[in-house]
Amino acid sequence: MTSLAIEVPTSCLVKDDTHPIIAGWTTASMRQARVLNPTATFKNPSREGGPWVQVSRLGMPLVNEIVIGIKDKDKFNGSEPKNDGQFADYVTNPSLPILVELVYGATGALAADRVSSR
Repeated sequence: MTSLAIEVPTSCLVKDDTHPIIAGWTTASMRQARVLNPTATFKNPSREGGPWVQVSRLGMPLVNEIVIGIKDKDKFNGSEPKNDGQFADYVTNPSLPILVELVYGATGALAADRVSSR
């Protein structure tokens, strides 16, 4: 795990008192290509090359793991926060409650929207 700590005066980070939100996000990237090293060693099992490609992003814990649907996980991981509008349907219509009901429905667990309609 790597940590990066920066101390910066708040006045340098916020536009004004009406928008005092400070946020951050990180990405992880890998080389575009990886092949097995024909003369592999423990230290160098593969050879990598090509441009760096974003494969993961973090900023809001568990968003990708719980909120974003399986078919769009790679798309989300390769995107930037400024383009998050394309994933709004996952936030407004989350699949987790439905999955909980599928797994635990026999015990009486219901998705939130079905509980309120009883």
